[in-house]
Amino acid sequence: MKLLFSVFLSFTFLQTALLATTHQKQAIQKYRTISSLGNSITKRGQYLQYDAFKDSLTNLHSDINTLDIDTESKNEIKENINNYGAIIGALYNKMHSKHPEINQHYQASLDGLLGFNQLIHSTGYAPLLDAWDKLTKTKHSYMKKPSKKLAKKFHKHFQEVKLVLEDLCLDEELEDPMMAYLSIYQQYFSELDASYKSVEYANVRKLKQLSYQVKSQLTLIIN
Repeated sequence: MKLLFSVFLSFTFLQTALLATTHQKQAIQKYRTISSLGNSITKRGQYLQYDAFKDSLTNLHSDINTLDIDTESKNEIKENINNYGAIIGALYNKMHSKHPEINQHYQASLDGLLGFNQLIHSTGYAPLLDAWDKLTKTKHSYMKKPSKKLAKKFHKHFQEVKLVLEDLCLDEELEDPMMAYLSIYQQYFSELDASYKSVEYANVRKLKQLSYQVKSQLTLIIN
């Protein structure tokens, strides 16, 4: 009888532990979804995702309350999530009101990138290729860690690309589509930068840090 009772207790404990682990894994997956939605809003201007983002935050809060951890740990996680959500919300409000077409410009810059790269490489002109390489690398750095310094550097390299291209005096059928693409490329960046600047670059940079902290906190619970 004692053996049966011991087996029953062990089984019940195992079920509880497995359920807790499942809840924790679900919380991590939900936060990954939230992070993805946040990026789609703040980097690509996909404003229709904002309602889903807010709903996901609310659901995650409820899930965290059910986790088998101490209250202090729950509050720390929820505070980081709240801070993350507040920055996304501030960016959404600025971007949506000031730059409603940023997603179209993002998509156009993405769709036209392959064609532009083919055109610019067809010139075979090293100074132009070098200037374009510097511009794209600066933009990549900015997207990872936006700052006033990198924004200024982007516009400097953009002007270099444009001037070198103009000095080449290419045929119109080659130069015109390249100039048109550069205009869209700059427009998307400028709209994004104006939005980031309006909520302060430091707050935008916090998003990555907060996201990492929440994922780490949830992962440590499982381990």
